[in-house]
Amino acid sequence: MDYRIMARLQDNRLDMIIFGATGYTGKYVVKDATHMCKEQKMKFGIAGRRRQALDAVVKEFASDIGKNDIPVIVADIKDEESLKKMAERAKVLINCCGPYRFYGEPVIKACIATCTHYVDVTAEEEFMERMQLEYNHAAQKAGIYMVNACGVVCVPSDLGIIFTQQKFEGEINAVEVYVKVWPTDTEKSPCINYTTWESLIYNLAYPNELQELYAKLYPTKLPELTPKLESRGMLHRSDVSEGWSVPYLTFADRPASLRTQRFLYDNYKKRPAQVQVYLTLKSFEFLKGAITGINLLCMSRTAWGRNLLLRVC
Repeated sequence: MDYRIMARLQDNRLDMIIFGATGYTGKYVVKDATHMCKEQKMKFGIAGRRRQALDAVVKEFASDIGKNDIPVIVADIKDEESLKKMAERAKVLINCCGPYRFYGEPVIKACIATCTHYVDVTAEEEFMERMQLEYNHAAQKAGIYMVNACGVVCVPSDLGIIFTQQKFEGEINAVEVYVKVWPTDTEKSPCINYTTWESLIYNLAYPNELQELYAKLYPTKLPELTPKLESRGMLHRSDVSEGWSVPYLTFADRPASLRTQRFLYDNYKKRPAQVQVYLTLKSFEFLKGAITGINLLCMSRTAWGRNLLLRVC
C-alpha cells in the first residue's frame, strides 16, 4: 500500500491518536485533549496494549465525550504491524510511551511508513539526536514532521528564548534560564514517576554516545560567539529566581533549546544565542539535592548502580 497516496486522499483519519494513554503522562494528555478537541471540534483516539485499561481511561478522563466517540486502539511496541495499523488512522500521533531510548524508535518507523506526523514528550537527548540522524531524510521523503520534547521539561525554556529573541530590539548574545519547581497542592504524591526516573538514569549513563552523535549531526561548527557566556559554577545565589541555583544537567532543557538555535542558524542564518539553564532549590533542599545528584551521576554509570536505582523508585 502506498501510504503517501492514501494519506493525501483519506479524509477520515482522526486528528490525533494518543499512544501510551494509560501511563502517567498519557492520562494527562488525554485529559487535555478532551477539552481541546471539544473546543476545536477535533476527533482523537487513544491507544495502548490493554483494551480494558484504555476503556478505564476513557471513563475517567473523557466520559463527557462518550465512549463511542473516542476510538480505542490496541497496539504493542513489539508488534510492528499493530503500530502501523494504529498510525495509519491518525493525522498526528502523540507518543507518550517511554523510556524512548527503548520504545520510541518503532513508533517513529510506523509513522514514517504511514505518513503520519509524530510528536512526543521525551527529554532524552540521546534519543532525539539519534532519531534525527537516522530518520530525518526518511521523514522528509514521507512529508511528515517528527517533533520531540513537547513536554513541560523543554517547551517553556525553548519557547521563552524564541519569544525573547522576537521581542528584543537587537541581537541576543546569551540567555540564562532558571527553572524553579514548587508543589501545587498539599497532597502527598510522587515527585517523579517510574518512566521519567528510568529515562533520567539512562540519560546520564552514556555521555560518550552524545559526543559521537554530535560529530555526525553537526560536522560544521557554529561561529564563535562573543562575549562568551560563562557558567556561574556549581552553586550560586540568584536574585532572579530568589534561591540557590545549580546547573540543570539532568534533563534536556538546554540541549533542546540549543537544537532550536542550531536549526535557525543552519536554515535561516539567524545568530544563535548561547544558553545556560539552572535549577533553583530552596536553601534547606540544596544539601539533599546535591547529595542525590552526585550519587545519581555516579551510580548511573554502572550496570549494578542503574539496577539499584531502578529498584528504589
